[in-house]
Amino acid sequence: YTFFQRGRKCKNGGGVGVFISKQLNSEPEVLQLASFKEESFENITIQLPNLISTNQNNRKKNLIIAAVYRQPRDNNHDVFAHELEKLLRNVDKRNNVIILAGDTNLDLLKYDSHQATGNYLDITSQFKLVPRIVRPTRIKKQSATIIDHIFSGDNSNTLHSGIIDTEIAGNHGYTDHFPTFTILKATNKIKSRNETITKTYFTEKNHIDRKMNLANEDWNEIYQLDDANTIYDQIVDKYSKHYQENKTTKCFKKKSNRFSREPWMTAEILSDI
Repeated sequence: YTFFQRGRKCKNGGGVGVFISKQLNSEPEVLQLASFKEESFENITIQLPNLISTNQNNRKKNLIIAAVYRQPRDNNHDVFAHELEKLLRNVDKRNNVIILAGDTNLDLLKYDSHQATGNYLDITSQFKLVPRIVRPTRIKKQSATIIDHIFSGDNSNTLHSGIIDTEIAGNHGYTDHFPTFTILKATNKIKSRNETITKTYFTEKNHIDRKMNLANEDWNEIYQLDDANTIYDQIVDKYSKHYQENKTTKCFKKKSNRFSREPWMTAEILSDI
């Protein structure tokens, strides 16, 4: 993956980032569609050319991924709304499909009782973007909120979206936000790779040679040492030397995967099966 990020200059924390797979046959480009407002509208926008198919004579559109973050404060709603609308307005809808994703700290469950959240949904609806995450993504003992969002166009390109219930999230994980995902229908071919796998193993000859070399090793210098730690280190060094020298390493061509591919299986998952 290639990591694209924009961070704060004046304060610690915050910032946004996007990982783009190097296997995609599309060169990513960072776009400047809106201002980066620390704590109010932190954003990064990546364009992937010709990634989405259309029904118009094999014509393809670019995919734009806009990652955004708003710090939970009561005095930054207007700046957030203004910059978000500017970003969406600067996207050429005729040639691009946009995914808007991020943690806005605006709870979609309160769209009818919280004015800033209602304005947020009004803006996304104005540009025909539909919320794909509709269940709580941050669950505490006394609350449940939908503050981690993914928006996409109301079309057939979005196949499936959801929330991942994982041990890294929740009250006892590394974060109290559940990961979210969406799967798109893309026609871009993955770059072909002639991969090889390096395997290391021990033959019967390797075992015999290692034992013989250890038996012929000069251990006299160790008998003259008094410090237990130094003795231990010397023994490990000598054994490791013969361990590394007496092994067999071969390269094999990576075989094609024998499993049928499901829509959610990435190339990385398939390589590990």
